[in-house]
Amino acid sequence: MNASHATSVLTIDIHSKRGKERGSRLLRLQHSLRRFGAAHLRRFQLTGMTTSKDVQRMRVSKSCYLLQFSKLNAEEIAWRSGYPDAAPSARSFIGYVGLTPGEYRRRFGAF
Repeated sequence: MNASHATSVLTIDIHSKRGKERGSRLLRLQHSLRRFGAAHLRRFQLTGMTTSKDVQRMRVSKSCYLLQFSKLNAEEIAWRSGYPDAAPSARSFIGYVGLTPGEYRRRFGAF
């Protein structure tokens, strides 16, 4: 996915059910994507990682952090990590980590 395509997708998603707060977060992300630049896109080409895989990796990483250091529920963690709800978040999480979010929290949680 190139930066202009991602920008178009994000523009459409601004009208999602989360309202103004989610829309403003997406506008900031859209602005960041404009500055993404060709050098960063080449990095993805050289490593073989796609931008969507990298975004998914960052989302799972944020989920790991929130599971370890917060008491937020699964739905809130999913939303803060960029997923629309807990189901796709859990699928990605299991695919990358090999544990369910609940197992991860029990094993590595600080609380």
